[in-house]
Amino acid sequence: MTDWQHQTDAVAFADGKNAIMLAMDMGTGKSKVAVELCVHRGHEKVLVAAPLSALGVWPREFNKWAPGYRVVVLEGPVKKKQRDAEAALNLAEARQDRIVVVINHESLWREPFGSWAVNIPWDAIIIDESHRAKSPKGKLSKYLDLLAATHDRTTRLMLTGTPMPHSPLDIWAQFRFIDQTIFGKSFWKFKNHYAQMGGYLNKQVLFFRDQEGMNDRIYRRAFRVTKDVLSLPEEVSVDRHFALDRHTRTLYDDMESNFYTEVDQGEVTAANALVQLLRLQQLTGGHVKTDDGILEQTGTAKAKILADVLEDIPKSEPIVVFCRFTADIDSALAVCEAAGRVVGEVSGRRKDLTSTAEYPSLATALVVQMQAGGAGIDLSRASTAIYFSVGFSLGDYKQSQARLHRPGQRHNVTYVHLIAENTVDVKVYGALKRRENVVESILKSRRKQP
Repeated sequence: MTDWQHQTDAVAFADGKNAIMLAMDMGTGKSKVAVELCVHRGHEKVLVAAPLSALGVWPREFNKWAPGYRVVVLEGPVKKKQRDAEAALNLAEARQDRIVVVINHESLWREPFGSWAVNIPWDAIIIDESHRAKSPKGKLSKYLDLLAATHDRTTRLMLTGTPMPHSPLDIWAQFRFIDQTIFGKSFWKFKNHYAQMGGYLNKQVLFFRDQEGMNDRIYRRAFRVTKDVLSLPEEVSVDRHFALDRHTRTLYDDMESNFYTEVDQGEVTAANALVQLLRLQQLTGGHVKTDDGILEQTGTAKAKILADVLEDIPKSEPIVVFCRFTADIDSALAVCEAAGRVVGEVSGRRKDLTSTAEYPSLATALVVQMQAGGAGIDLSRASTAIYFSVGFSLGDYKQSQARLHRPGQRHNVTYVHLIAENTVDVKVYGALKRRENVVESILKSRRKQP
C-alpha cells in the first residue's frame, strides 16, 4: 500500500511497538502510514483526534487507502458529539463494521465525551499534530496521559511534522502519552536534566544539555522523516521591509514605550506581555482597538507594500497570503481584489475550504488565517506565500510553509515576509528563525538592556 521506501520503513519501525511517534515532515505521508498500521494490525475501532482544520484529512485518507472503514467526523456541541459517537459505535458493532471516529482536539477532553471515550476499548488512538499537546499542564496533555493509562496495550500513534516547535522541552508531554519510561513521570526532573534554568525568576532556559542523550531516547519510539527524502523544488525567503505611516508610528512608539516601562518595572507577566505584543503586532498592520473595543484603522503602509509585491507577480499566478488578525485578512482581501485577482478565504469565519478539491479553481489569491490554515490544507497550487502577519507559534509557521512546499509542487516556493521596520515584526521573525519562544525572547532581549 505504501508508495515510498520511508513509509515502508516507518511501518517496519512500528513492528512490536504499541506506541510510537511518526515525526514526519508535512507531505511525507504520515497519515497514510497511520492508516496502513490500522489495516496491518486489523484494528476495528479507531479514535482520531486532530485540529479542526485537519478533520477532513482523515475521511479522505481512510477512503483512499482503507475503504473498508466507516469514518465518522463528529460535529456540533460536545454532548451531541458523544451521542453521535456512541450511536456510530453501536451501529458498527451491529453491522460488524470497522469504524473510525474523528474528533477535534478541543472536544476530546471535554465532558461528556472525555469520560465516555476513556471507557471505550479502542484498538488504536491517533493524535494528529501532536505538538499541540506539548504543554505538560494543558488540558489536552493531561487527558492524553489519562487515556494512555487506561489504554496501555492499545496502539497509540502521535503524528507531527514539528515535534519540538519551540524547544526540546516540548517533547516531554508528548512522550508521556507514548511511554512514560522514556523521560520519566516528572517534568521538573526532565527539565532540570536537559536545561539549565536562570534569568528572570529562574524561568528562562539559558542553554540545553545532553542533546545527544535526549535524541537517543526520542528515537527509541519516534520515526523521523524530513522533506529531504522527497524531490522537492527549492525554497526562497524574501523580506520586504517598510516604514509605518507617521500616525501609526506615533501610536506604536507610545504603546511600545508604555509596555517596556512596565517590563522594566517588573509589572509584566508572560500572559499580559502576550496581550500587549499582540496589540503592537496588530498595529503594524494598520489597525488598533480602542479602550472601548472598537477597531480603528490607523494607516495603510502594510497594505501598500502588499500591493507593491503583487505588481511583480502575474495576475494569473496563484498566491497565498497568510494573516493572523481578522483586520489583516480584510486588508489583504481588499488589496488582492483591487489588484484584479479572484480571491478566496480560509479563516475561522470561513471553514468551508479545507482541501485541494475545495480550493476554488478560478481563485488567484487565497487569503488564509494562520490558525485556520496551518494544518490539513494543501496549497501547492500556489508557489508564492506572502506573510502579511504571523503567529507566535513556530509549529504553525512551519506548517503553513509545508502547505505549499510538498509533493505535487512543481515550482520553487517563495516566502515573502512583510516586515515593519523597528517594530515587533522584526523581533517575531527573529525569534521564529532562532526557534525561540517569541514572548520570552522579546522580554529576555529587553532585560539585557541597561
